[in-house]
Amino acid sequence: MDYILSRGVRKNKVSKMDIGLYSLKFQARRFFSWLLPFCENVNPNVLTLLILPIGLLTAISTYCAIKLQSNIFYYIFIASIVLRIFLGTFDGYLAEYYKKTSKEGEILNRLMPEMADMLYLIALAMSIPNMQLIFYMVFSLAWLTSFTGLIPMLVNKSIQSVGPVGQTDRLITFLLIMILCLVIKNQIWQLIILKSFIYWLVIGGVITVTIRLWRVFKNE
Repeated sequence: MDYILSRGVRKNKVSKMDIGLYSLKFQARRFFSWLLPFCENVNPNVLTLLILPIGLLTAISTYCAIKLQSNIFYYIFIASIVLRIFLGTFDGYLAEYYKKTSKEGEILNRLMPEMADMLYLIALAMSIPNMQLIFYMVFSLAWLTSFTGLIPMLVNKSIQSVGPVGQTDRLITFLLIMILCLVIKNQIWQLIILKSFIYWLVIGGVITVTIRLWRVFKNE
């Protein structure tokens, strides 16, 4: 088991058998190490807070890209997702490197991405007609995914980031889906692709929640 510092003050164990993209963020940090000397006086909590307005930009560009079929909004969407991934990776790295970890940072690190996720999921729901019922399931599973991942903290166990549709997995998959829609340009195929992604959020969400609960109860 590998010990990796979280955004705040807690150390979490990440199993080498974990399924999901979350652990890649720790490997990606080495690409941003050259920025550290320029950010010594930067408050990492400010970077975390920026995730929310970036999430709002993601939501707006999601809706406009799908409804208006405008390339510029697809490009804005892609840029906003890349920026969010950077902020979500670099804030914790900065906090750990300069020993600025805090309980407030831990709370913000959990709260801001969740709020940003809800924004783009709502925008996706608004842009695709006749999918309201399944979107209720998507929202519920998105919440359950995070909730079941954090449950182990209550009994001093490792936070669970395992699963095929964790927060990072959803975000990167959605980025790839929107890039595919940008390339295809055919609205019928775009709708098929987007609906397939939504169905995967439900199926993969159930799998993710099940795996996380199973690992909690088997004392891993």
